[in-house]
Order: sequence, then structure tokens, then C-alpha cells
Amino acid sequence: MVIRSAGLGGALLLCTGFCGCTDITEYSNVLEAGLHVVSAPDLTVTASFEGIRGGRSVCPMAGSVWVATTEGRILSFDTGTLQQDTSWTVGPSSPSSYSEMVFSPTENSVYLTGPYGTIIELACPDGAILDDFSVCEAPELLVVDDDGPFLYMVDAATDRILEVRLQSNHVTRSSQLQSPAVCLCNNDLRRDTLVLGTLDGARILSTTGTGILRSIQFDDALLLGVTGIPFDSIHCAVRRTAGSDQIVTLDVFFPDTLGGGSSWTGAVAIDGEIHRIAPGTDRVHAYVLSYVGGSTSRLVSYDFRECRVDATLDLPGYPMDMRMTPSGNLAVLTVD
Repeated sequence: MVIRSAGLGGALLLCTGFCGCTDITEYSNVLEAGLHVVSAPDLTVTASFEGIRGGRSVCPMAGSVWVATTEGRILSFDTGTLQQDTSWTVGPSSPSSYSEMVFSPTENSVYLTGPYGTIIELACPDGAILDDFSVCEAPELLVVDDDGPFLYMVDAATDRILEVRLQSNHVTRSSQLQSPAVCLCNNDLRRDTLVLGTLDGARILSTTGTGILRSIQFDDALLLGVTGIPFDSIHCAVRRTAGSDQIVTLDVFFPDTLGGGSSWTGAVAIDGEIHRIAPGTDRVHAYVLSYVGGSTSRLVSYDFRECRVDATLDLPGYPMDMRMTPSGNLAVLTVD
């Protein structure tokens, strides 16, 4: 199960100075990232590695955590100790690339957004480049099912959802959105359904049948991040209403048809912006990483059964990426 989210608000400021540059002189000031392994749900830092030049995205897998950098390199760390095992080059330096990285168990490979709208497929565990392909101008929000044949993504240049067959890396279907996408996730119990947040509200996207990917809007509020809980029907999200950001729960799963609506419950207000969200493996918690100002990110452990915050942890830097490791810990990437 995979979730992806794109930053808004304060993230735009961050991207202006870091990942959205067109003037090559801006790239001379490369930001440094810190990678932290945080135990869940108590939020204790068990290992940290600082000084990662241009750290941009993180991808945990069995035994290791990969970090992609804007310098076109992959750094591999031992999951437990965060000792760096190796590193290698996968492409040229690019301040706007390498921001999306997702592991496909069916292909035993990692898909990584590269420069000029390309996607790089890397073999696991050696990182050999298996393919370098392009299906759209600006791929983002990559999502792949753990045992599914498809990779889903958003083309930010055209506001389309694309379905890409993993075996061939070719587009099979697409769907036009009416507004830019903000976040995207799938769910273990419904392989045929995606949850999509756009600037106009939240949508359910059906991948069943043939033809276009069908979707309906089920919430007018802006979702800043959304995740499906593994082995459960529950979704958690960061939802913005009337200027307030809240962690919310959707505990009734979507109907078999695309009719009807759904409602969020258990709202808990949180501080900050640039929210990243990840599911826990205990079927009790979800985790939100937010920028709260003062070069500080705050990690929150949210109990979606009791609708409460159980623990918080402040980390230095801006929130860049966060993913759950197979062992049930969090891999958190922040940048100074």
C-alpha cells in the first residue's frame, strides 16, 4: 500500500528555493537532509544520519532504506543502524527531480522520477537501471499496489491520472481531472479503488472495467494528504476546512458502486503546514509530519480508533518525505 502527497502553501516556498528552480545558479546552494528512523507508535528516534546533500525522497524496503538526492545519486542505508551501505549515480544533477520513489514488490524494483519527465526503474537490491522511460511531461504522486500489475501517477502538466502497466511501462488508461491533484493513495482491501485529493475536493477513483478511469467527488474540502491503513478499510487524511488543518478518519469504506457519499469523523486539529502522512502497521495509528515554523518539523502519532494524538516528536528541518518501513518504524527525511 502506497500513498503520495504534494506540498502546498509553505511547500511552494520551499520548492522555489530548492526543487522548482530554472536558473542554474540557484543550484549552487544544495540543502542538506537528515534521515531518521523513528519507532512507532511512541515516536522515539532510534537512529539518525545527517548531512545528506540534496536529499529529496526516501524508499524503505526489507533491510534497507534508499534516499534519492538532487545530485542524481541513490544512497542505501541499513534499516536499523542507518549506516550507509553504498551509493551510486542514476542520473544527472537536477534540483526539480528525484522527488518520487516507490517500491514495487511484484517487479522487485523501484520507480523513481528523473529529469525531463522521465521515470527510472531500478532493480533491487543492486540498483541497476532496468528502464528509463517517459509517459508524460511531469509525473508525480506515484502509487503502486503491493501485488498489482499497475503503477498510477499524476501528470502535473495536464492534470491527468495515468495507469501504467508495470511489465511494459506503457500507459494503458488515463482520466482527465478538473483541477490539480494534491494527494493520492490506494487501499489493501480494495485494489480497484484509489482516493484522490484535488484543489476542488476529494474524489474516489475506480480502476475496474475498461475504458476511462471513473471518479466521483465525495468531499468538498481540501485533502492535504491521505493514506489507506494496511489490511483495513479505514483511511486517514489531513483535511483543511475554513483554514483549519485536521487529522480525520474515514471508518466506513466506499460502496461497491460509485454512487453515494462518505463522511470523515474523529477530527483532531494539528499545527503547521507541508503535511506528510503515513499509515501505521498496528491498525491503530497513522502518522503526520508537519512544518511548524522555526526550521522545525513535528511528527504526530494519531490513534484513529480513539481519535486522539498519542505522541509528538519535533525534528530539525523542513519535512521532505516520510514512509513506513516493513518492520513498522518510520523513515523520516527532513532538510535544513
